[in-house]
Amino acid sequence: MAAIYREENKTSQAIATYQKMIDMGGDQCPARTEEQVETYGEAKMFDQAADLARKAVNNDPKDVDLKLMLAGALVEQARTKKP
Repeated sequence: MAAIYREENKTSQAIATYQKMIDMGGDQCPARTEEQVETYGEAKMFDQAADLARKAVNNDPKDVDLKLMLAGALVEQARTKKP
């Protein structure tokens, strides 16, 4: 369902659906977080993407994939701040 919302540019519904999946737990939580960050990025909501990625890294600082996700989000955020 989250992917459908994402395709339809219904960002808030997609984010909420991914969050529900995260709240349910399981091995897929990092992947759902990454999908949330990507959804924010696609919606040009780079500050929210970077904030969420930063929180994910703070929760699991040893996860290299989360660190890469954060790096990408920070790059996109920086691109939008350039004059």
